[in-house]
Amino acid sequence: MLAACLRITAYLTQDLQAQNTHWKDRFIQYRGAHQELVEVLCLMRQRLLTTLEQLGVVRRFEITCKASLQRLRDCLVAQGAVALVGFRDAIHECLRRGLVVDGDASIAMLEDRQNTAYVCDKQVLKQTLVNVQQRYLTLFSKLEVRFGRLASHNA
Repeated sequence: MLAACLRITAYLTQDLQAQNTHWKDRFIQYRGAHQELVEVLCLMRQRLLTTLEQLGVVRRFEITCKASLQRLRDCLVAQGAVALVGFRDAIHECLRRGLVVDGDASIAMLEDRQNTAYVCDKQVLKQTLVNVQQRYLTLFSKLEVRFGRLASHNA
């Protein structure tokens, strides 16, 4: 009986360590994606970008957006939320719990990410670039600060 309890305890400890590592890995992934987005937006402020470079900015936005949404969902799961179907549900739950303060920008960010999956319309491309610069970069920066606080609190 004691051996079985020790095996279960060891298994649960490994599972918690794996979850903790997964959480930290996602945070590191998010920080890297955010930093790369900041760098490409700085380049965009310095000069006009070609269409191909603009598509690269949109791709950086998509990656950062996905990483932020995954990280938000991780925070919710760590707080005990289990019935999250999609990112929209996660955003609404984060608003309810105070993890996100600008719900409109978060939902708009999610919609822009979905709309840019196959960017063919130049107007959609231009509007997304404007939104990333004027709205979402600030949101991503606030999320990084929030995630950093949560990471130091859980360390």
